[in-house]
Amino acid sequence: MKNFEFKTVKKLYINEIKRKKRSIILWSAALFGITALYMLLFSVVKEMFVEKMEALPPELTELFGMSGGSGFTNYNTYFTSVVSILIVAVSAFAASVGSGIFRDEEATGAIEFTNALPVGRTELWTAKVVAALTVVTAPILSVTVSALISGAIVASDEIAVGSIIAAMLLAYLIVLIFLAVGFLAACGLKKSIKPAPIGLGILFGTYLLGYLSAIGPDAVSFLKHVSPFDFLSLGGFMSSSAGVGDGAFGISGVITALVLIPLLTASAYFLYRKRDF
Repeated sequence: MKNFEFKTVKKLYINEIKRKKRSIILWSAALFGITALYMLLFSVVKEMFVEKMEALPPELTELFGMSGGSGFTNYNTYFTSVVSILIVAVSAFAASVGSGIFRDEEATGAIEFTNALPVGRTELWTAKVVAALTVVTAPILSVTVSALISGAIVASDEIAVGSIIAAMLLAYLIVLIFLAVGFLAACGLKKSIKPAPIGLGILFGTYLLGYLSAIGPDAVSFLKHVSPFDFLSLGGFMSSSAGVGDGAFGISGVITALVLIPLLTASAYFLYRKRDF
């Protein structure tokens, strides 16, 4: 059995990053721009929202729980409203990266060449996982920096920097869950089955279940516990953290994520070690 060598892992990692460089740059630049566009429009959206709210009868706004209008009149909760949508896209990207990073070489036939090299499976696994983490971390950092810069420009008097960074860490946990789902799909499914659609199906399936728990009767409210977008609710966290709105956030969601991510990743590693390339 070959000894684990960090030097080999470093070489493999650099090679993976070079292959994924285009995706890193495009996703990071696109999300930075989209975040900046929406967040710099905060003042305009705030004025429009207040104007529309004043035109509605008070009874109607109270009926729909919009009397405070905090979701669009406070920069921090407006941020979570925008980012909650962007995180669905980043999570889909993560599921695609996780499922593709272990299947690309199989699809191109390069895996036979890799197996001929003096490289252990654990070294290859480590390099690919760290590379995948790098790929999905870049867009998260891009959104965070863009939101903070925009907030300093348009809402310097109310931006809660600590709360925004903490919210993005929660968003990062959501992304890592679906990255790990991608790993498991790639390593656990037969070669004839493409893992990317499975990973994306799980993502959108859990998203819809979480949405159903919010709009459905109390009998289906338990479904929020199977959706990372709900048990790691950015809106609920920001309401609790910044003291805006009436949302709630529990630490149990964070604990669930911190258990789920290593469990899925370890399961994928076990299947990868047993996989016949």
